[in-house]
Amino acid sequence: MDHLVEQGLGIGHGVDQLAKSGSPITVAAVARQADVSRIFLYEHTDARSIVAARS
Repeated sequence: MDHLVEQGLGIGHGVDQLAKSGSPITVAAVARQADVSRIFLYEHTDARSIVAARS
């Protein structure tokens, strides 16, 4: 599986976990939950759009 696809799946899972717990869905929170950097989220528009769609 492509590394970026794997990261994307982790980001989606991270967003889901934050939503389930009632935590705010922010770039920083998603980055921590998905174990990626905030820079990764800002530089990859697909990843950023996952966060933006749910925040």
